[in-house]
Amino acid sequence: MAKKQITIGSRPSSAPPPAPVDAEKWVTDRVLHPAPEEEKIKRLTIDIPAGLHSRIKTQAASRGNKIVDELRELLDEKYPKP
Repeated sequence: MAKKQITIGSRPSSAPPPAPVDAEKWVTDRVLHPAPEEEKIKRLTIDIPAGLHSRIKTQAASRGNKIVDELRELLDEKYPKP
């Protein structure tokens, strides 16, 4: 009967695992979209009916756009810079 041979890989490094990310720091320090230095990004959360969301998503996708980009454009039209 032949002996079964196995190959053992290299020993794992003993480097310590990366430090956990501070959630608050991640939220405040992250950059969502490149913006001019004078224009900071703020988050706006709204609740809308599922049907409206579906219509927005379908029409945005049909134009090859993301919902967020279309809504930003609409808000810029409604509330132009002074």
